[in-house]
Amino acid sequence: MATDIKIAPDSSEEPRPNTNTNLSRIFLEIGSDYSEAVVERALSFRSEASESVRSSLDAYIRDIVKIPGFQDASRAVPGQLKEPVLFQIIAGKNDKLAGAALRAWVESHLDLRNLIENYLNGIGIPVSYPNRKVYRFDSEWDRHDWIRMRDAVMDSHEDLDVDDVGLMLSWMSGRIPAPATEDALPKVESELMGVWLNELASLPPDSPDWEDIDSFVANLSQIASDKAAERARVQTDALENTLDEISSEFASELRYLDIDLASWIQRAKERTDIIPQMLALAAELKETLEEYRPIRPQAASRVEEMQRAEERAVSESAILDTVSRWERLLESSPVDSNHDSQDESEQGSSESALADTKTAALIRSRLSSENAKYRSLKLQFDQLDSELTEIRRDNDRIQAERRELIESKISKLESENARLQEIAKETQALEADIDRLESENAKLIQANSGLESDMSLRGSENSSLKSELLQSKEAEKYWREEYIAARSAGRPRETNGVPEQQMFSVNDALKYAEETFTDKLLFALNSKSEKNNQFQKPNEVFDALAWLATEYYRLRTNPGENPDFNKLIKETCPGWFYKPNQTVETMEQYADWYTASVNGKAYEISPHIGKGNSFDPQNTIRISFAWDGDIKRVIVGYIGRHQRNRQS
Repeated sequence: MATDIKIAPDSSEEPRPNTNTNLSRIFLEIGSDYSEAVVERALSFRSEASESVRSSLDAYIRDIVKIPGFQDASRAVPGQLKEPVLFQIIAGKNDKLAGAALRAWVESHLDLRNLIENYLNGIGIPVSYPNRKVYRFDSEWDRHDWIRMRDAVMDSHEDLDVDDVGLMLSWMSGRIPAPATEDALPKVESELMGVWLNELASLPPDSPDWEDIDSFVANLSQIASDKAAERARVQTDALENTLDEISSEFASELRYLDIDLASWIQRAKERTDIIPQMLALAAELKETLEEYRPIRPQAASRVEEMQRAEERAVSESAILDTVSRWERLLESSPVDSNHDSQDESEQGSSESALADTKTAALIRSRLSSENAKYRSLKLQFDQLDSELTEIRRDNDRIQAERRELIESKISKLESENARLQEIAKETQALEADIDRLESENAKLIQANSGLESDMSLRGSENSSLKSELLQSKEAEKYWREEYIAARSAGRPRETNGVPEQQMFSVNDALKYAEETFTDKLLFALNSKSEKNNQFQKPNEVFDALAWLATEYYRLRTNPGENPDFNKLIKETCPGWFYKPNQTVETMEQYADWYTASVNGKAYEISPHIGKGNSFDPQNTIRISFAWDGDIKRVIVGYIGRHQRNRQS
């Protein structure tokens, strides 16, 4: 931002000492609307402020400001904090909180801060911040000098906000603008009249135009008198129309609140000096009545009525307060046309009373607003507390049921495991008996070899049949071992009398398949999978996984063919089937059923194989998977019963 600012004349005048320089006072000097803007910007900038500024502001908010529902008010959002913070600064005159808010505001305007610093250095005024130890400004600016310097900056930087420039000048110089003195000329807001005054002020003293000044003043006074009377008539008519409109539109509400506007119009005509103030109060009364009308009737439910009753009480209080201020305004003394002749002490008392009145009005407004917000928040808090109690009660019940269910499942699994261990022991004993019986049978056959020829023939035939049976078993065993070996991609296998792997559950089949086909299958079961599935044919589950690791894997790694996977799996695994996909709508609606992830990579597991079509877990199973061509693995992502779909 450029700093080529025209230096204002007389702007290097020495500061004047003062006796009321508390930091919070400047928030009264800059006006209520701009004060709100300063506080709101400071609160919104906290996350970007330096550590010292942020921690200081949060600490003062935490210690000073109270907001219903927050143990630590600094955690509230800026919209919730703005009015309570401003109230503490202005009504509470809290200089520490004012200083912390101003420091955050200054940090949020770094470009403006640097601009004002360069400007002050250029006109020979040292940069001297307010005294943070006692939270005061060290001195005062002459108001005319302060305005001249502010306008000089604005002349070179029209894009800036005039209030921002004025406040930054006070902060960077450590000086607060002095109150306007009694001999200061009144400020002219009219642009037209301001141009006239500037042109008159620029006339040289020997200009012939000054010869008509008395006539000009006399004409101007007459015009002012005529226009004042005309304005009074227009404003009186406007007030009368407004009161008639309020009386007609809100007749029911006014009767209920015992407010009689009929006498106001005549009394108002007798006090033309306060017509503008009465117009403002009439507009305020209309606005509060508009807010009151929808909440006056009784609500539909008790809970709603409790909340509405609080809102209704606040609204009625605001309406009656407006009426009370109207009455006080009508009863006030008319403005003395010779008030300029009052002595300095009387004028000071009047200004002090006006300031106290404005402060009291601001405090009353803030208190009313905060009271309404507190009651509303209190009601919401009570409702949430009741809901939280109910939720906690439900949560305790759910946790108890969950613990009971887990304990029941654990007990059942332990019982099943014990039963399976007993079956395994019985199976081993039976196999030992079979080996013993086969050995004894061979001995008996050899002992009976010398029997009669017909017995020998029958024995020979019997031996031949047994041999064929053994060959059939050996062939079946050989096929299975060869099948597993092929699927294991050449892994070594033991065939010297070691029995085939026994599987008693789906979980056993999964473990054995994972150990057997480590370079073909990659297991990444999602949260919906059932490792402890109750399907009663775990060997078939292993065979189906073996089909994926062999036939399916071979065809996927050798593209170019168009295989019928459904036909192929039925040939290898009777009763099983293959389906290539699910609908897009089903997969989007139930994504957690149809996705799996490995090392942060997500897979859509739409293809699946399975057996059975019922919801009986002992006879129905589904295995969903995906093919990863990059790592050449079949990603097994789901095992269980039917996956969720839009029909289930």
